[in-house]
Amino acid sequence: MNLPIKLTQTAHDEVKKLLQIKGLGNEVGLRVGIRGSGCSGTEFMIGFDKFTEGDVQFSHFDFPIFIQKKHFLYLSGVTVDFIEETTKRGFVFQ
Repeated sequence: MNLPIKLTQTAHDEVKKLLQIKGLGNEVGLRVGIRGSGCSGTEFMIGFDKFTEGDVQFSHFDFPIFIQKKHFLYLSGVTVDFIEETTKRGFVFQ
């Protein structure tokens, strides 16, 4: 199964750095998904988590990526980037 999202090199490097800094075990990976979808719209989310039932695991990178099957439609074609500017720093979804 193809990964529905794309990570930029900058995002990839930041995830690897955070995994090393936090010293998370091999069972922890990057979770990408969505939250909510009511009147306030859909919000993308990213974080570190363990594999759970209903997830699909991808290993296209140096770390696992977990996405719930029901989030595929919303994430298809999304690019995850990492920005570091004077006034803001973090992961962004395009």
